[in-house]
Amino acid sequence: MVTEYADSGLVLVAAGFDWGQPYSCSDWASTFNLSYSILDDADYPLYKAFGTGYVPHNIIIDHNMVVRHSDSGFSLSTFTNLISTILAEIKAEG
Repeated sequence: MVTEYADSGLVLVAAGFDWGQPYSCSDWASTFNLSYSILDDADYPLYKAFGTGYVPHNIIIDHNMVVRHSDSGFSLSTFTNLISTILAEIKAEG
């Protein structure tokens, strides 16, 4: 997904805490061959701002720092369609 939208300016970032169960933050990225950054949310600022108790929790923030989407759960097709829709809206807003 990261490379699919690279030309549109999309930046994918993950965050997590309780690393070491069973992977550290850097181990998680290397174990799963991730090509995006993972933030260590050890003090829970992101979780406190957006967390609902459900994992995963997906947040899409636009270039103006406006939260365009915040919801728990994950469906690749739903998320891909959502990203495409939001990018189209941003492009139309010009």
